[in-house]
Amino acid sequence: MASLDLPGLTRRIRPQVETALAEGRRDLLVAAVTGTILSAVGFAILGVVVFFLLAYLVSSAGRGRGVMISGSLFLVLYVAALVLLFVASFYYQPKERYYFGYRRYGGYGDDPFTLRDDLDRAHAFLGFLLAIPNFIRLNLGTLKDAVATRGAPVEPTLAAGVLLMAQEGTTPGAILSAHTDRGEKAVARALDDLRMLGWLRFDRATGRVGLKSKGVELLRRAGV
Repeated sequence: MASLDLPGLTRRIRPQVETALAEGRRDLLVAAVTGTILSAVGFAILGVVVFFLLAYLVSSAGRGRGVMISGSLFLVLYVAALVLLFVASFYYQPKERYYFGYRRYGGYGDDPFTLRDDLDRAHAFLGFLLAIPNFIRLNLGTLKDAVATRGAPVEPTLAAGVLLMAQEGTTPGAILSAHTDRGEKAVARALDDLRMLGWLRFDRATGRVGLKSKGVELLRRAGV
């Protein structure tokens, strides 16, 4: 790290970093908006499918008795179910291995000697149900990151310096020490923004900061 000409390299790659920052913020916003729209459309389509399926089943069961399903009641129950699944998605952890019972006829048969296969099937089914809430949560997180990176954009010179230090592997404290003139809040914001743009990775085990593939590619294009 001592041989790194940080000021000189920072000035040299600043234009490329500035252009990449603008492109990264734009791409993140497009991905966030697209994903959020797809989440809303998927939620609506699934709701319509489930509603008509339930309406068909209810009308078939109550044929000739005028039994109908209430659209407003279904909407309330559907949203409530999604909220419950959304909360469950924070705590659900998939298993590395599942036991679905005996293998037979190309499938699985129930194991009458244990409840493990029944519990594992229910666990896997819950994971399938949580796919939509997880997709919505992922896109809402991306949208939040996109708004955050556009609120007070990181200064390109600071971003370039952070990327150069992260290339060799460093700590947030070392980055702050090298940019004390910028202030702690500005450095912390730069680290967070570059993480959200997918340029930096943080190793929780070691507490060190490194580059992701996007950050490596950016510096490669800049000739570093």
